[in-house]
Amino acid sequence: MSKIIKYYILICIFLAACARPLPPSGGPPDKTPPVIASSYPESNRLNYNEGYVSFEFSKYMNNNSVIENIYIIPDIKVSYDWSGKELEIEFDEVPDTNTTYAVTLGTEYSDYLGNKPEESYTLVFSTGSKIDSGSIRGIIQDKNPSGVELYAYRLDDINPDTLNPTATMAGYRSQAGTNGNFGFMALKDGKYRIMAVRDALRDGIYSEGADDFGAYTQDITVRQDTVPVISMKIGGKIDKVKPKLYNAESYKSRIIRAYFDEKPDSLTINKNSFLLTDTTGRDTIAILSACISFAEQNCVELFCSVPLDTAKKWKLAALADGPAVIKDSAGNSVDDTANIAYLSAVGDIDYPKPEISRMPFRDSSGSVSRFNAIDFILSAPVDASNIINRVKFIKLQDSTAVDFDLIMFFDNVISLKPRKPLENDQWYGISIDMMKISDFFGTAAPDTVYMLRFKTEDTRNYGRISGTLTDSSKLGGDIFLILESADSKTRRILNAGPGGKWEFESLPPGDYLIEIFCDTDKNGVYTYGNAFPFKFAEPFKKLKDVLSLKPRWNIDDIKIVF
Repeated sequence: MSKIIKYYILICIFLAACARPLPPSGGPPDKTPPVIASSYPESNRLNYNEGYVSFEFSKYMNNNSVIENIYIIPDIKVSYDWSGKELEIEFDEVPDTNTTYAVTLGTEYSDYLGNKPEESYTLVFSTGSKIDSGSIRGIIQDKNPSGVELYAYRLDDINPDTLNPTATMAGYRSQAGTNGNFGFMALKDGKYRIMAVRDALRDGIYSEGADDFGAYTQDITVRQDTVPVISMKIGGKIDKVKPKLYNAESYKSRIIRAYFDEKPDSLTINKNSFLLTDTTGRDTIAILSACISFAEQNCVELFCSVPLDTAKKWKLAALADGPAVIKDSAGNSVDDTANIAYLSAVGDIDYPKPEISRMPFRDSSGSVSRFNAIDFILSAPVDASNIINRVKFIKLQDSTAVDFDLIMFFDNVISLKPRKPLENDQWYGISIDMMKISDFFGTAAPDTVYMLRFKTEDTRNYGRISGTLTDSSKLGGDIFLILESADSKTRRILNAGPGGKWEFESLPPGDYLIEIFCDTDKNGVYTYGNAFPFKFAEPFKKLKDVLSLKPRWNIDDIKIVF
């Protein structure tokens, strides 16, 4: 055999030996999560001063993802060395004496097939003869808890009111796994403040407006002989950015479109929220109506009392104070430094006729809710007094009239709310006769009768879940119950009635979970807390038992203690 062939064979053998083995092709895909098979030193080793720690994984890993998910407390400079499935973490500086160290692997690393671990792993050792053995364990109650980071701040010897997570890195960090579990280990005795953050920037700092956030309901006292177990929730990004009015245009001679940089809360839109003057300030035009635009995003349409003079320049201000202030969905009032827009008038007087531009659902629809309001959207605002006598609502089987309330939250939305639930599995009809209806400008609607027929849902197989609630918390807020089906298609919320009685009726068959919370800030929704200035989350409780509601069954007498 020639030397060239021998040399080629040796190279092939060497490359094959160095190649990283991968699972054979074919067969079912590997979905097994990776685990740490062993670590060195063993956890809780005392007087450890060998200058490195190591982890052996059960599978070949995505090395970079592992390194990106390592947290070492207290902080120390390190370097990393891989050999097959084993990772060695070498200390590039001498560890502090008589100090407990915790090396935590989070949950956002993966093997080469993308499988992630189910929970984090922490290796604890001490360079002295004592280990700080305090710990906190918990769970994130969220549909997608994997990767949520947990920050623990030790409050001893600091003023808690000055703790700002947007500028201060937490002394202890952990990460929730796919099952939501997390833990802090090697904690000193003391008081701790816990926060949950979905760290979008991966910088270990809470970034307001970028990261999801949730605080725990109280500070936690840690002692070496106890292990507090906590349950937390994480909310969305905390929006403190005020909406801005960035543009306005004259759409018709008496119609202005005002554009905001985000969608205003429709319930805060009011004709008194705006002031329209010419640029000299001498001419003020009254606004007859303000409506959310269903044709343009983030737009409010204003209807003026008279045509705007095309020879003048006009200034529109969204008022930033007073009782009628535009707000966004987070409750932020319009920015007082970006609430003015300038526009030129147009002479077009071809105003849109008030027509029904959007039905609540298609004609002849089935399975319509027996309880919800039925909304019709108009192309132009109208006076409610012109509408009420033009609407007929009947049960089609025998032409029985349905008692309803007509509500117009906006001048261009007709909302019909039956005074009692509609009958089960019945056909109903609604007619709206537009004859003699006109908008604020006197523009008459076309002589049209709009018809809508629908069939209500068949609730004969539906059931009920009810019980009583005892509030022993003494927290001073209303207790709300949230019922949600396992498939998330049904979600109800209610406040317990007199004597703590509660009832969810007309529920489709299925599995349900109940959660309760104490509305301490009395805003009617769950509050996840605030980072700075700090505010605790509202206390909550999630019932562990799944309630399986079978067709035509009722589940009663459930007793809940908060």
